[in-house]
Amino acid sequence: MDSIATSVRINGDAKRILDKLSERTSQSRARVIELALRQLEEHLFWSEVHAAYSIPEAPELRAERKLWDQTTADGFAPRRKSRRK
Repeated sequence: MDSIATSVRINGDAKRILDKLSERTSQSRARVIELALRQLEEHLFWSEVHAAYSIPEAPELRAERKLWDQTTADGFAPRRKSRRK
């Protein structure tokens, strides 16, 4: 992990939370901030993924998907397991 010294102003409530989390997890305040930022980044990523999938499909995309779905119909009947005795 690269170590860069920087300052960020936070309010008193944020500092108390940071100190409490640092103590509870036995991690440095810098590590707690890093973990929190990574968790927020992951949360935002998945929120964006879910939002993208919740957008209704455009009619032209639906038509294209239907066309591609037909390519799996290769004309072969599914294999059946033979029952040999």
